[in-house]
Amino acid sequence: MIDLRLAPMSLGFIARASQHSTWAFPITRCREKIDTHAEDAVAVEAPLEIRIATPSLVEQTLAITMRTPGADDELTAGYLFSEGVIQRATDLSALEHSSPPAGADHQHNVIRAQLSIEPAVAIETLARSTYTSSSCGLCGKTNIDSVMASGGADIGSRLSVSLGAVLQLPERMRSHQSLFDASGGVHGAAVFDVSGQIRGIREDIGRHNALDKLIGAHVLRGFDRSLEVSAGQGVLLSGRASFELIQKAARFGAEMVVAVGPPSSLACELADACGMTLVGFTNDAGANIYTHAQRVQRD
Repeated sequence: MIDLRLAPMSLGFIARASQHSTWAFPITRCREKIDTHAEDAVAVEAPLEIRIATPSLVEQTLAITMRTPGADDELTAGYLFSEGVIQRATDLSALEHSSPPAGADHQHNVIRAQLSIEPAVAIETLARSTYTSSSCGLCGKTNIDSVMASGGADIGSRLSVSLGAVLQLPERMRSHQSLFDASGGVHGAAVFDVSGQIRGIREDIGRHNALDKLIGAHVLRGFDRSLEVSAGQGVLLSGRASFELIQKAARFGAEMVVAVGPPSSLACELADACGMTLVGFTNDAGANIYTHAQRVQRD
């Protein structure tokens, strides 16, 4: 059983990795016509089945996602929050791991979320396909309209970050990516403040999972969607900015999303409609500001 007691929000929570996040795999390393036998650390990719039960709903599977093991409670809480199933940690009465289905692979993990409330969204509209990959975003969603209709938190106007601080964000995040250092095969999502300091980070083989873990960490530490807890903070993504990542960030109330890679057209449209600042192609040499550039201040 996972302890859901709410600790005071810590701005310094850095990546929480599982001992099973990487796997030593035997390889043949080829370098300048010389082959050597060695072991390489690869990021673990394993299924997690998320089951949900409410006061009136018999337990059922909500999603099966491929993720890097570790922080499954945060992943589940963040997923439920970003899908509009819960608004705060107290909407969850329990999170517990269960036994895998009969005949399932030993790496197949199951986590059960018991809700204390009836969700505002219809569970059937959140149904995903039986199996989703770690790179999956909208995969398996009933339709895109249901995603658009889920809305987001009110985005404030407290965040103002210097361009210099924005350009330093990718390198600052990299200094905290212990799992990436070990495997080179995971994505990162981080929260940053008005000074451009990284205040929290999570990693996962899936971009969407990394952000769900980050949001879930806040939810389990007391984040309430009805409060402006995240005002004055932004979200940093290690890859590209897709529509669903912007949607998750919007529900979290992030005023700015900074991505190392490019955004998609739908991501730009959603960020613009939400009043969110969207920055892409970010590195120490420059960046592209796609929407609401007023939050990025020239040095």
